[in-house]
Amino acid sequence: MQAYVQFDYGYDLGGWPMNWKVRELTEHGAPTAPWLDHEITTDDDFRALVEHRLLTTVAGFTDTDIDAADYQARRMEALIRTGVVLTTYGESGVEGWILSAESFCLEDWNETMDLSNADLGDETARKHWNAELSAALDALGFTPQQQRPCWLLNASED
Repeated sequence: MQAYVQFDYGYDLGGWPMNWKVRELTEHGAPTAPWLDHEITTDDDFRALVEHRLLTTVAGFTDTDIDAADYQARRMEALIRTGVVLTTYGESGVEGWILSAESFCLEDWNETMDLSNADLGDETARKHWNAELSAALDALGFTPQQQRPCWLLNASED
């Protein structure tokens, strides 16, 4: 297995079987967003539902003709227009989710790294990312427990 470290600017949404880190939860700890099917059985299901919600509400992409020649390219362009991505952290079977407006990854990282001069976005970039994150959270109907977006350091395994 290969370990990697990722930096994401955004919100930690938590996940299952760990705790969700959003305020809209059922008494059993599952998110209560009306668009979210609570019969989700895999992380892929959650990702697909989130992407569909963001595509339709944030990017205005409602095309369902997956057999069209340029469907995948147009879908990818629409995902990019949302300004956010959903990334995972943790290990297989115990994964959490980050709603991220900016990220970078370090693979095979086995040394220390001085981040004091790292370009982690200026105030203008952060304002733009914050607006994209806000629009995505509104579309998803999630209120993170985290007070504001920030840089999150997380590790995962392939």
